[in-house]
Amino acid sequence: MLPTNPGGHAAYQDTFVSRFLKFYPDPFVLPKSTWDYIVQFWYLDLSQTDSIMRECYSVFGPEPRLPSCMLHSYLLALKLKVSSSTASKLLPLLERWHLKPENPFFLIFRLYHQQFPDHSVHSGLIDPRHLALAGDGTPVRTAAQQRKKRICDCKEKGCSSCNCKRHYSQPDSNWGWDSHQECYFFGCHLYMYVASDSFSDLPVFPLLERASRHDMLSFLHSFFTMKAYLPEFQIEKAPSGFCTRRLRCL
Repeated sequence: MLPTNPGGHAAYQDTFVSRFLKFYPDPFVLPKSTWDYIVQFWYLDLSQTDSIMRECYSVFGPEPRLPSCMLHSYLLALKLKVSSSTASKLLPLLERWHLKPENPFFLIFRLYHQQFPDHSVHSGLIDPRHLALAGDGTPVRTAAQQRKKRICDCKEKGCSSCNCKRHYSQPDSNWGWDSHQECYFFGCHLYMYVASDSFSDLPVFPLLERASRHDMLSFLHSFFTMKAYLPEFQIEKAPSGFCTRRLRCL
């Protein structure tokens, strides 16, 4: 859908006040430095961003986040010097990481590779020497709740809330946040890379990530896993905090 913001900057201010008072019933507990940021962004009118970016959206699909809201968040992160410190620590480790051939995912990916990427390359639908990627995660619900079974006899001894180890039927699944449905779910995230310059965004590489893992960390892990399994694919463009120059170096 196209982004719509009929209320303009006034609607942004009204939304801010209602949500701000919900989390801070007594606003005067905040320090002066925080109020300085609040005043700056209170008067920062970015509503024209929505009309400028409107032509970049499709008329189909779910309702998008307003570009002005995303720009507000980005500018505030820059103002507060917010950075993904975990990702910056993980990146050097993954650059030196070598995937073991006995990885359990190897056999599954061989089947997938033969049925999808190989077929797309042989049909001329994907050029592995000049690949433009787009990637994103989607929630995969595997159960309504976490399934586990006691392996101790504490309950028989009268202790119903012990901290002993449990047997989990889905040890690779855990709880995560579905930002689209705005709810928690139990399962994992399917992080999928597609060829963004191909017809119908043909699939290139899928990987199941932990549901609790942030998209940036899922991107890093799945990206380096993909490079290990598809060394012949030359990636020229990819969305993320990476720049194209850095990707070429990798």
